[in-house]
Formats: sequence, structure tokens, C-alpha cells
Amino acid sequence: MYGYDKLLKDAEYYSKKGVRIESIGKSTQGRDIICFAVGEGGKPLVSTAAIHARENASAYAVLAQLRRASASGEGFTRYFIPLVNPDGAEILSEGIRRRDEGLKKWKANAVGVDLNVNFDARWGQGKQNVFYASGENYVGKSAFSEPETRALARFTEKVGAGMTLSYHTAGREIYWYFFQKENYARDLRLAKYAEHCLRYRYRRIDSDCESAGGYKDWCVEKLGIPALTIELGNGEHPLSCEDIEEDIALNVGLADALSRMINA
Repeated sequence: MYGYDKLLKDAEYYSKKGVRIESIGKSTQGRDIICFAVGEGGKPLVSTAAIHARENASAYAVLAQLRRASASGEGFTRYFIPLVNPDGAEILSEGIRRRDEGLKKWKANAVGVDLNVNFDARWGQGKQNVFYASGENYVGKSAFSEPETRALARFTEKVGAGMTLSYHTAGREIYWYFFQKENYARDLRLAKYAEHCLRYRYRRIDSDCESAGGYKDWCVEKLGIPALTIELGNGEHPLSCEDIEEDIALNVGLADALSRMINA
């Protein structure tokens, strides 16, 4: 799994390679949420992962994109945030160490808020949303109640993101829709392109609204930018890096390609 110690080591390593490093904010327990920046100019693309603790393996897809971007030294601005939920990563690590099935299935942050239902996008209206602290689906006391979601939202607005990619596990699916009308054709085109590249299926979730308040949802509804949630791999949580090796290989060039598309 990808933990906070590895994140700090990667930050040290990539800073020596000339990659721009910054903390976009702190987690509930005071850990840095670290961002790696590569490229200059254009509409920035933001890739994030591991907002859900048990989906921690998704971090490796973003790191693979970072490696490719940093090696090429070319392209429009791209931001890579591999560990949005560093406290959750530590909870998962403890669950694996103790063989605690409850902690191994944990999605939330350190206080039991599912960060991917804590954004201000029809907050609390999803069928799966719950209103008490839990390992999953708890929306929090209010939209943006958590420092992690506030930090990610502030950063996305600050850099003027032109598109976001959110990596999760599992199911090999692409989610792109959140009640948009004006930008429907634009966003569908990008989802279809991702489907072509990844050989995943894209899905439109609207009237059912099983979940709401996600980062992708907020980007689409509040910022009016295209945003994809990409589910890597298949199998039971938590998946390992080895479980999604094929998915990582398919996704490694996607950030570059989508960055070119939104800047065309």
C-alpha cells in the first residue's frame, strides 16, 4: 500500500528532479496533503487519488503519470495529488497489520467522514449517504466540514483547473456526468475518449443519484469543468499495486492526452 512515509520520500526524491512540490493543506491529524506540479501554461489538469482509504492502490496510477510527466519535462501544467486522505492510509495500514477486516474496508478520514461525499454538490442528497460517523458514506456535519476537502477545493480553484481526474478502485468504470446541460457534449466527448483509451465503460448516473457530494460532482456542478472519476481494477478491497498493474499501464498516458485535448 501507499502510505504517508512513502509520500514524503517521493516528495524529497522528485524535488531533486526539479518537480515543484507543495502542501495544499493539512489532514485532520495534521499530515500534509502533498501536490507535485509539472509543466507550464495552459489550462491545468489535476489528477488525484486515494481519497478513500481502502482504495489506496489508486495512488500508484497518479504516481505513474507523475513519473512520465517529470521524465518528459514537456507539456501543459499538470498537478498530481496521490494521497488526498493520508490519515485514511494510516488506518488502512493498521487494518492490514492487525488483519482487521473493518479497518481494511475503511473509506473515511480519521473522524469517520467519507471525503468523497463532503463536497458542496447536492451534499447529503445521495441515496447511499449517511448522517453519522462511519467507515464509509458519512457526509459530515456540513459540506466542506473536513480540512481535506476544503484544501482540495481551494487548490482546484486557486490553480484554475481546466479538468480533473479522480482515481478510485474498483470496477473499471468511468463516471463523468453530474446533471450538466451546457457542457454535456464537451464532457461526453472526453469520457468517450477515456473509454477508448482504457477499454473501460463510461457510465451516466443522474436520476438515481446513489451518491452525491463528490469531488468530481463539485468540479462539474460548481466549477463547470470536465471531471472524470476512474475506477481501477477488479476484486475485493483493498486491492494492491500488483492487482492494478494493467490499469496503471493503460492510464499512464491519459493525463497527458486529456491535457492536450482541453488545451486544443
